[in-house]
Order: sequence, then structure tokens, then C-alpha cells
Amino acid sequence: MLEDVDWSTFGFHGRNGDSSTFWMGTAGSNTPCHYDTYGCNLVAQLYGKKRWTLFPPSDCNFLYPTRIPFEESSVFSHVNIKNPDLQRHPLYSKVSKYEVVLKPGQVLYVPKHWWHYVECESTAISVNTWVGLASDKNDHVKENLAAMLTKSMLDYAGHLNDLEIYNPKEVPLEYNEGMNILNKLLFTEPKTIEEQKRVNAKTHEKFCLCCKKTVTPLQRVKKAEVAPCELNTPLPGKCEPGNQQNLTLSGLLDCVIHPDVLQLMKDILNSKKILP
Repeated sequence: MLEDVDWSTFGFHGRNGDSSTFWMGTAGSNTPCHYDTYGCNLVAQLYGKKRWTLFPPSDCNFLYPTRIPFEESSVFSHVNIKNPDLQRHPLYSKVSKYEVVLKPGQVLYVPKHWWHYVECESTAISVNTWVGLASDKNDHVKENLAAMLTKSMLDYAGHLNDLEIYNPKEVPLEYNEGMNILNKLLFTEPKTIEEQKRVNAKTHEKFCLCCKKTVTPLQRVKKAEVAPCELNTPLPGKCEPGNQQNLTLSGLLDCVIHPDVLQLMKDILNSKKILP
């Protein structure tokens, strides 16, 4: 069965079920809006239909990013995509929203850091593969920092078993392991920017040029079609304006490991590599 999954049509010879993930759900099943910090994504629909709602990386702040519950390689959105509350999340009105209904036999290419909310329109089965990119090294640094900061704050507060902080399958990163990983990432000779661009461009060309079928661009949803809901129940443990009276541990942690903070930390660490 693993050999039946074949991504060679898109230029990835030898990539099969061993490098893929199988997804199955009933009508209404959904994946919360998020973006994957590593690589790009190919999704093949095998049975039934799935509706994909996508947003470009430039919409990040409009989607109110959060790392709680913490899961390596996933950044979630505070916004209820199906029923957005524009009073709580006014910047959501500025998003560039794209939608596509994926049908059997169709394949969707999700570029790096594109946000997506996915819902089954019927019982649906799909398979995907994540393709790494040279630029993922920067994201590995940020993800490692996020994991270390999360565990350190929970250790200090005595809340390591707080179920609201970690996704159930997430394993906390120990300090020594995290430092070893950071040192390898920061002090291993990186590819030049030009080399990274060539690798990324080559990967993109495999999707666009090796595909035997016509690539159909997504259609942007008109802003008028983004309707706010009248009532949206706040989710627990979130750090949002107007959502709570007192700062909580999860709210503080959500700010500390915000994508913008991790990007700044990564940039500072890179600048310090030349120091003794």
C-alpha cells in the first residue's frame, strides 16, 4: 500500500507512503486554522470532498497567531474562521481569503507558511506529503527556542502538566537537548542566500513544471463574503484584548513565544555568532 502512493508525477521520484500522512474524516470534521512552520505541502484528495480556506503569510497579524496549545511546527489562529467575530478580531476584515473545494483526483499545492483551515464536506480521505526547503533551518531555530521557552516557564511556575499548554502528543524539550540542537543549527555552516533561493526555486518548479495536469490558481474570496457572526464564545486560556481581566500563565506564554518575538530572537542570535 505504501508503494501505491507515488509523488513522482510532481518530480519527487522515490517519495511514497513512507513520506506521507493519511487523513480521513466525516462531514464537518475540520482542522483548526494554522500554518506549518516547515516546508511546503502537497495534498491529494482520494475520496469525498474537502473545503480548503487559505490565507497568504502576509496576513499573519490579521489572523491573531497563537502558539497555545503548543505544538512544534504549528502556529494557530485565534479567529473562528467559520464565524469570525470582527469586534474581537477587527483586523480579520483585511485578510486576503482564498477557497477551493478539493475533489477526488485533485492535488493542492500549499506554499510555505500559508495559513489554512480545512473542513470535510462529506466523508473524505486524502493523503499529503511535506517537502522540506533550505529555508527551514531558520524555522528550526525558532521552533527550538519556542519549545525551550515553553518548558522553562512551565518548570518555573510548577505547571509542567498543564494540559492547556501542550497538545496531548507533544513531548516537552529538555534544556540540554535544546541547547545542543541550537548550537548545531547556529554554528553549522549555512547555505548562502543564493543557494537557498536556488533550492527553493527548484522545489517550486517541480510542482509547476513536472505536473502533467494544468495548474489551476486559487480564486480569492471577495471581502464582502467575509461575514461576522453575532456571537462567538471565547476560547479558554487565550491572551487576547478584551478576553480576560487578569493575565494568566498561558496568556503570558502566548506572548513570549509569539512568532514576532521568535523572529527577533533568531535575528539577534544570528548577529551574535560573530562575537566571541
